[in-house]
Formats: sequence, C-alpha cells, structure tokens
Amino acid sequence: MVRSLASQLRLDITIGINFSCSAEKNAVKKALIADNVSFPDGLSMEIDSRAKCGGGRVKLKVERTAALALVIRISSEGRVDTFLNTLDELLELISVATKVIC
Repeated sequence: MVRSLASQLRLDITIGINFSCSAEKNAVKKALIADNVSFPDGLSMEIDSRAKCGGGRVKLKVERTAALALVIRISSEGRVDTFLNTLDELLELISVATKVIC
C-alpha cells in the first residue's frame, strides 16, 4: 500500500532567483542545463530565464528586472526522496556556480 501511494504523489516546486548581474544568471543557467541530462523517470526540470511564472496557485514576485531573474520548476511523480535529493543537488549546484562567478 505504501508503494502504491508513493507512485500517486505529484510534487512541484518553483524557485525564483534574482541575480546581481546577467553573467551570474547565465553561468547558473548553463550549469543547470548541463546537469539536466539524465533525470530519473517521472522527474522533470524546466528553466525559465524570462522570469514568467504563471498558472496554478504559484505566484512569484521577481524583485529585480526579468533580465536578472531565473525561475526553475521541478516536478515529480512518485518518490519523495528522489525529489528531495534532486532539489538538494540543484541548490548545491546553484551555490557553487554563484561562488565561482562572484
């Protein structure tokens, strides 16, 4: 029963990040795209550098201009642990990329 419940879960998260310069934003975006190659089944990531976040209940206020914002959406159908591990890796990658650029 636990396994069938896990396979029915749908998890979504939207992360909005404001950067101080376009070079920083572009470096993070390139790092994320390179890392977004082999996702497990049922897991997906979308990167939007235009900072438009529409639909559903998600409301995102981008404090800087859209040229300096990045919106990342991760969706998963199934395992919570895989979703959380992916989110953790994503945040670590963003942290490392911004430290290298700045």
